[in-house]
Amino acid sequence: MKNIVNIVPFSRTGGITRFSLQRRDEHAETRPNLLGLWGGEKEGDEDDGAALLREVGEELEGFKLEDYFFLGVYADPYSIKKVYAQKVPLDFLKNVVIHEGKDGGFLNLAEIESSDEITNEEKEIFRDLLKKIYS
Repeated sequence: MKNIVNIVPFSRTGGITRFSLQRRDEHAETRPNLLGLWGGEKEGDEDDGAALLREVGEELEGFKLEDYFFLGVYADPYSIKKVYAQKVPLDFLKNVVIHEGKDGGFLNLAEIESSDEITNEEKEIFRDLLKKIYS
């Protein structure tokens, strides 16, 4: 089972919360071309913070981890994910170079729920994040 760290950049504008998603590469080992979370597998004896910094650097060059918070631990048939989130401006990707995957867009929860390109396990993460933001 893989140990994964993820970051969910999100933005709240006009009373609507949107979440930044990654469109995975067409040659990705798992779930090619589908939407998912930014981040990836921990390496060696990395702690979560070091792995998150490395993954963000590899995938989202120029994105600064600031005031991010821990959301929770989630499991699917392939991995255990430790998920973090950070509020960002809606245009944060204009200052970022994406090195892995592509911009999957900023989707609201209704768009995520209706998508067949996002796993049910990851949909749960977005629901939980929305609850945490509004609590």
